[in-house]
Amino acid sequence: MPKAKPVVYKVKVRDAITYILIKDHPCKILQITTPVANEKHLFVAIDIFSGKVFKAIFPLFGTCLVPRVTHTDYQLVDISDTDPYVTVLDDKGNIKDDLERPTDKALLSKINSGIIERKDVYVTVVSALGKEKIIASNILDPEAVIAFNIQAGRGNKAPTIRYVTGCPKQPGGTECGYVVMWYMKQIAMDNEMTFVKKWSKKNRKVTVAKAELDEVRCETLSHIESFL
Repeated sequence: MPKAKPVVYKVKVRDAITYILIKDHPCKILQITTPVANEKHLFVAIDIFSGKVFKAIFPLFGTCLVPRVTHTDYQLVDISDTDPYVTVLDDKGNIKDDLERPTDKALLSKINSGIIERKDVYVTVVSALGKEKIIASNILDPEAVIAFNIQAGRGNKAPTIRYVTGCPKQPGGTECGYVVMWYMKQIAMDNEMTFVKKWSKKNRKVTVAKAELDEVRCETLSHIESFL
């Protein structure tokens, strides 16, 4: 992720800013006090990633750096106690698998509860200065979405399902059917349910070898012959 360039604001009493950069730490402002004697602002802010509290003093008519902070929602696809990273989908169906698994116990408990109840789990990610962190989660009940759509006059529509892409390329232009069959076999035999991570973009197998396709051909013919 490219590093977001901080925006410079003039710090005045009438300025309304939510975030501030203190000692290269993107922080959310907790309190601003203005001592009358020396005409300076005292900022008390908390690091949006570490939770550490920082203080800084700025002249009344001085300037400060304000980081560009964004919040993005993703649908959770995969999370594991043995993997330090989680896999999510953005609103366009693109896979993102470089987010660190949250360490907050309450947040993890909420996520795990949603997974156990087989509900759609969404996570909110805060981003600033090239860093990202999962800070919240939302549990969505598909049946509740359908009920809401009916009430809103949108019909009995289920939530949009975004399919995970990543099928390996075929060695030639006439092998697509066997490649798909080979791919389906890999999914069906994936007892560890590591499909999403195994076929994510960065781990994706480029091509399927001819020998692997020949094996699929033989298995297919053998299966057909069993009905003859």
